[in-house]
Order: sequence, then C-alpha cells, then structure tokens
Amino acid sequence: TGWLVLMAIAFTVSGFLNWQLVLKHPVMVAVAFQEVFIFLLSSLVLGMKITEAKGSLRKWAPRYALFGVIITAAIYFGDRGLKITDPFLLSTVGLIAPVLTSLLGLFLLREKWHWSYLISILLILLGFFILYS
Repeated sequence: TGWLVLMAIAFTVSGFLNWQLVLKHPVMVAVAFQEVFIFLLSSLVLGMKITEAKGSLRKWAPRYALFGVIITAAIYFGDRGLKITDPFLLSTVGLIAPVLTSLLGLFLLREKWHWSYLISILLILLGFFILYS
C-alpha cells in the first residue's frame, strides 16, 4: 500500500512540477527530460547490482521494453494534456495510474495479487471523492 500511495503522490507532484515546463517548452522536451532522468537513475541502480541483474535483464528485457514504451506514451500524453489543462485535473487522472500499473503488473508480469492492492484502490477512490467534493 505504501508504494502505491508513494507512486500516486509522485505522479501528482510531477504534474505540478511539469506544468510550468510544458507551458513554456514543447512537450517532447519534458518527455525527453523525464526519460533521460529515469534512464540515468535505473542505470545507476543496475550498475550497483550488475551481477544480480545480468541474468534477469536478459529474461525480462522484452517486457521492460514494452513497459518503457507504455510509460513513455503515458508521459507524453499526460504532458500534452497538462499543456491544455491544469495540474488539479491531471492529478485526478494520475490517481488512475497506480491502479493501471498494478493491473498491468498482474496480467503481463504475472505478479501475485496482494491484499494491499485493494486498500490502495480504496484510498484512490477516497482521493477522487475528496477532489470532487
């Protein structure tokens, strides 16, 4: 539950931080900046654990590539939407992202269902209720 809540908070903060960037620059600048940051961060983490990641990277690389394309598209369309709207509306859409991420993990990566997903979904629904009240 904690990781999903943290992800929802990160998406919301990201929307507010990116708002000024996409208002002043083309959307692809924001997308490129985020993707380069994630690439450098993940490369650093993998560099620390290269012996552990070597075998698993080959096994999971196609799925990671698929999720990379999905996440890049999500960032691109999210930033395009942010350019024509505001962070408040984007944060309501951002509340859906953790649920979709969990469902994609369950179905594509064959992750096991955990009871904390239900709690997270309930917290997200509470967030919708608070935003629209």
